[in-house]
Amino acid sequence: MNGKRLRGNYVLLRAGSLRLLAPQENMGSIGYLSDKDTAALHCLGDGEQLLAAIDNADNQQAVFAALSEQLDLTDAIPRNRYVMTTHKKTAEICWCWSEVLLLNGIDVPLTPMPALLRSAASPISAVVTLTDGKQAFVCDFGHLLDYLTRSA
Repeated sequence: MNGKRLRGNYVLLRAGSLRLLAPQENMGSIGYLSDKDTAALHCLGDGEQLLAAIDNADNQQAVFAALSEQLDLTDAIPRNRYVMTTHKKTAEICWCWSEVLLLNGIDVPLTPMPALLRSAASPISAVVTLTDGKQAFVCDFGHLLDYLTRSA
């Protein structure tokens, strides 16, 4: 044990079995995606992994994206992704999650990623075990966006 701890306000973002822990200060809004919204989504273009929908109220387009459990963009929004968030760096994209939990004032032991699993490109810096006994990857969402851009 290294004695380091993760303290502060974080958001747990779940995409299936993938659990990411990101600082709350980087997150924007949180909303809900209905079945009707999901059915209205369409791809922006051939080979595109971002989906778009038209908001009938003001006729503005919203862009949606979802991560797979392998930390890459999905080709479609999975059926179990009903919670969406925005990020301050990309407020125009709604990220779709299985679950979003606000974790205020957490204080948990921090385990750095083993050297064998660490890379300069990886957005994941460490692992924590939360009070529910489940692990989550500590991830700066800005670094995650950079990672997805490089790997696309």
